[in-house]
Amino acid sequence: MQVTVEGPEQMNLLGLFMRAALEERLAALERARPSGEVSIDSGGMSITLSCSPDEVVIRKGRSDEADARLSGELGSLAQLASGRMIDPLVRRQIHVGGNLLRLLPLARVFWESR
Repeated sequence: MQVTVEGPEQMNLLGLFMRAALEERLAALERARPSGEVSIDSGGMSITLSCSPDEVVIRKGRSDEADARLSGELGSLAQLASGRMIDPLVRRQIHVGGNLLRLLPLARVFWESR
């Protein structure tokens, strides 16, 4: 499994943060096998994760065709990345939409890293 950033020289902080977080968890990412597209919005920044069996490509901007969406403040997303998922969701600091089944493999990646 590999994590690739499309246009790294123009990538926003959210995309760079996501690349680092996923690269630290490559073994969990391989086990989780995410698929489809997930758009993430935070602090005026947007990225789209395009997941296939061999690669996760991070693109700047939101895809209107994304299977699932995730949005929230950067601090709340950082809590998710550290494996603390319940609190930001219950407090409605993180908003999810679309096909939630597409988010479960990514949630598993971060949950395992707690």
